[in-house]
Amino acid sequence: MSPLKHIIITTILVIILYPFFGLWSILAYLTGVLVDVDHLWEYFKHTDLKNPSTYTYKNLAHYYKTNDFDNILQIFHTVEFLLLLIILSFYYKVFIILTISYIIHWSMDFHFQITRNFMHHRNFSILYWLFQKIS
Repeated sequence: MSPLKHIIITTILVIILYPFFGLWSILAYLTGVLVDVDHLWEYFKHTDLKNPSTYTYKNLAHYYKTNDFDNILQIFHTVEFLLLLIILSFYYKVFIILTISYIIHWSMDFHFQITRNFMHHRNFSILYWLFQKIS
């Protein structure tokens, strides 16, 4: 899913949450948009880090469109990360914002992957990924 779509949806969410959480609502951008930093980690693992000309959004998008991934682990896109946010939201009010934003982000990504037959792209569990590695 494109970053622009995540930004637009998260901005709408911030506006909706603002009456309930005030300026804290801005934190929704952490799990609504910035959580995609794990895409960059995957990209940099397979890119020439000595060549700064590869550090463009165009190259990143091309990389994700042209590679056939097989169960990569993107740590911020896992069930375990979601469970951590849910648990923390019982103790800290700010994590309610992060959890709501994350669920929307994850749902958008999930829909994107289903509609494009791209479910093999990402492993949704750290434990399952580890199980695959050791078996």
